[in-house]
This record gives sequence, C-alpha cells and structure tokens, in this order.
Amino acid sequence: MSRKEETEWHHIAYPHEISEANFPVNVVKQLKLDGRKYALARTKDGFFVLDDACPHAGGSISGGWCDGKGNIICPLHRYGFNLRTGKNASGTGTSTRAYLTDLRTDGLYLGLPKSKWWLW
Repeated sequence: MSRKEETEWHHIAYPHEISEANFPVNVVKQLKLDGRKYALARTKDGFFVLDDACPHAGGSISGGWCDGKGNIICPLHRYGFNLRTGKNASGTGTSTRAYLTDLRTDGLYLGLPKSKWWLW
C-alpha cells in the first residue's frame, strides 16, 4: 500500500496477545476483520500483514510459515511472498497485497486504505 494513500488504522491485537509466548517468531496466524481474511506474521523484524489468499491457487497462506528470510510460504505449493512487499519471492509470477502495521503501547494496529464512497 502506498504511504500516500489515506490510511485507516484498526486495532487488531492487545499486547498480551502478541507476546512472544502467545505469538512466537516465524509464526503466521489468520486475522479476520470486517469480513476479510488476512495473514498476520511475526518475524524477528516485527509484524506483517498480507491478504490471506495465495494469488497462485487461492489457498490460505495463514496456514503457512515464515522462512526466516522475510517471506511467508504458502502451504499448498510452497510459493513464497515477501512479507514487506507481497511480491513473489522468486521475482516472477503473481503478488499479494501487503499492508502497514504499527506496534503501539496498547497493541498492534493494521493500516488499511480508506474506502472511497464512489467505489462501493
């Protein structure tokens, strides 16, 4: 998501929910927000959110894992996607959308583009 787009911040987790004891490094969990599913990943570099549908075969990437190189690996066909950009880790093929996250004192926030009324 371009930082120039207007962003709407959504509180998605409290500090105890994202502690390392409850959410270890290199783990991926599914996040549901407003009827949409996202893949929430934690790495040594922080928290990342991507759409939870692999663009290759539509499988849920939240059932996958992080490879330690900054990629989320889809469990269906082992396609990798960069957690920061959503681009295919091989540099070819399809990509998924990556979203902004912000870790604050009261928990983790997800930044989504503000919806435009003319796009309804």
